[in-house]
Amino acid sequence: MAVEAEKVSRKRFEELVADEGISLAHRALWSALWDGEARVADWLRAQIEDVDLPRRRVYMRESVRADTPEWVPVSELTASLLDRLIGDLTSGPLFSHGPARLTRESASVMARSHAGTSLHAVRSGGLSARWPRAAAEPAP
Repeated sequence: MAVEAEKVSRKRFEELVADEGISLAHRALWSALWDGEARVADWLRAQIEDVDLPRRRVYMRESVRADTPEWVPVSELTASLLDRLIGDLTSGPLFSHGPARLTRESASVMARSHAGTSLHAVRSGGLSARWPRAAAEPAP
């Protein structure tokens, strides 16, 4: 029996990233995860200086998996959120809450408490939205 992975719908994702009551750092992280090219650990390691907003991409200097591209493209939405998040800063952790870098635990708690879902479900939802046929086919 196949187990269906939890996925956030496009509508729910759009509601979450538009919710100004949720921290911008978390909404930007969710949007980056929705884009799907990198995993949570990759995004949480990213530095402000790794972001190339004009080209809408982020350099993954220490990727957790070999199949993650060196430069990860981001959507227009993610680039917009990252631009707001970075502001006038020129260095430091890309995703932080005050002076502290977001951790997997703090990001997971925020996703569960404010979005009612997991970080993986956000990424899975984005992958399914972009590749609906591939998501519906069983793995070989």
